[in-house]
Amino acid sequence: KGGGGGGALSATKAQLEEQMAALGALVREGKVRRVGLSNETPWGLMHCRRLSLQRDGQREQHQHQEKEEEEEPGRFFPEVSYVQNAYNLLCRSFDAGLSECCLEEGVHLLAYSPLAMGLLTGKYRHDFDNHHHPGEDPGDRDRGREAYRLNVYKGRYAEAEQRYERTPAVEAAVRRYCALAAEAGMRPVELALRFVLSHPCLGPDLTLTDIENNVATAATREGERKGAGVGGCAIVGARTVGQLDELAAAAAKGPLRDAGLLREIDAVHRDLPNPCV
Repeated sequence: KGGGGGGALSATKAQLEEQMAALGALVREGKVRRVGLSNETPWGLMHCRRLSLQRDGQREQHQHQEKEEEEEPGRFFPEVSYVQNAYNLLCRSFDAGLSECCLEEGVHLLAYSPLAMGLLTGKYRHDFDNHHHPGEDPGDRDRGREAYRLNVYKGRYAEAEQRYERTPAVEAAVRRYCALAAEAGMRPVELALRFVLSHPCLGPDLTLTDIENNVATAATREGERKGAGVGGCAIVGARTVGQLDELAAAAAKGPLRDAGLLREIDAVHRDLPNPCV
C-alpha cells in the first residue's frame, strides 16, 4: 500500500471502498458469486473485512423498516472469501502475517506460482538432465533450456525477472529441495506442489490452531473437502501436456503428510528464508 503519511492511507481506503462497492454491485446482480483479493497485505484484507462487517451491521439496523426492497439500495460491501497470493517453497512471505489474518477470518488462499515459475522443478539447474524429466516434450529435449519459459520470455516477465531471479541463494535452496525430494522418493514437482497443498489456508474450514498442527490438518484435508464450503487451491500453469499430467498426478496424492519431511523443509527455509520475495 502507498506510504507517505495519512493522506496516502486515506486515498488507499477510498480506493478499496470504491472497488469493494463495485464488486458488491456485481454480487447483487448475480454476476459474481464470491469475492477475492490479489497480492493483498494484512491491512488491506482486514480493512475489506471490516467493510463487510459494517454492511452486516447496517443490514440488521434496517431490518425493521417496511418496504425495504422498494428503497434505493445503498453501497453493498461483499464478504472477502479469498486471497490470491504467491506461495511456494521459495516464497513463504504469506506466512509472515497474512496467513494469521486468513485463519482468523476464514479467508482461503489461492496460491499462485506453487512451482516458483518453474524454478522448483529443478530444470534451471546447471546439472539438470531434461532427458529424464517426464514433464518435458520431445521437442524441448532437443532444444534444451532455450525452450523453457523463463528463457523464451526473458525480458517480458517483470515478476519473473525480479522475484524469481536465479541468485546464489535461490540456486542453493532449489538444490536442497531437490535433494529432499529425491530422498523422499518423489520428483521436485511433487514435493513443491504437495507442500503448498499442505497449507491450512487451503482447507474449507479454517481455525487458528490449524497452523500449529499442519500435519494433522494436511492428513484430514481430503475428508474436509467433502463437507460444506469452498476451500482454496494451488493455481498451476503448464506449457505442455506432459507438464499438466505430472502436476495432476502429484496433486492426486494430496498434501504432504510426512512430519519428518515437513520438518526438513522448514530447516531449509530457516537456512535460506524466502530467497524469492
